[in-house]
Amino acid sequence: MDFALYTLARCLHVAAIVGWIGGVWFVTLVVMPAISRSEAPAARLAAFHRIEQGFAPQAKFWVLLAGASGFWMTYQADLWSRFADPAFWWMHAMVLVWAIFSFILFIGEPLFLAAWRQAKVARDPAGKQILASVAPIDSLNWKVFVEQPVSEVYAKLNASILRTALLLLAGLVISALGALVLARGMARPIRTLQQGAQRIGAGQLDHSIDVRTGDELEALAG
Repeated sequence: MDFALYTLARCLHVAAIVGWIGGVWFVTLVVMPAISRSEAPAARLAAFHRIEQGFAPQAKFWVLLAGASGFWMTYQADLWSRFADPAFWWMHAMVLVWAIFSFILFIGEPLFLAAWRQAKVARDPAGKQILASVAPIDSLNWKVFVEQPVSEVYAKLNASILRTALLLLAGLVISALGALVLARGMARPIRTLQQGAQRIGAGQLDHSIDVRTGDELEALAG
């Protein structure tokens, strides 16, 4: 294993997680509430779409980079067996969060926004704001109109924001726990190396240092 490339992959992975989770946090908890406070209901969707056009490509890039670097490190260090070990449950959780966000960004969001972009804000005969959309049926030469009160639409949007915020919080918690486990996992072999070096320095030249981490620490112990 090329340790220089592995270290570079680690740096890219951390940068991708910061860009991904930090970006989603900012848009979900700062930008979208600001839009709700500052824009009229009829203008919120257009305002969100302007923000989304700039953020979505970045989010897709960071998510792809996080997944690619994570799986590459797993492959290079041959860590696939950890997925069968309950002690590494956080790896399953991180992959699950990554998969959910990938589905939202690459499948759910395009389908959702494509349908909303075809809809227009109007008023029904009673004067209430509605979101209306029309679709032609060419074989019958008909047009089908669908409408829904704006209040109901934004109720679903607010629920979606809440779910995204909860997913974001879960991702942060899992990332923090994973970082804690990784820190402890790195400290343990370092302590083993230190204790082994002390015993060899004390004259126990036949002492063998047993470190199995699959990385440069194992190579150093060997």
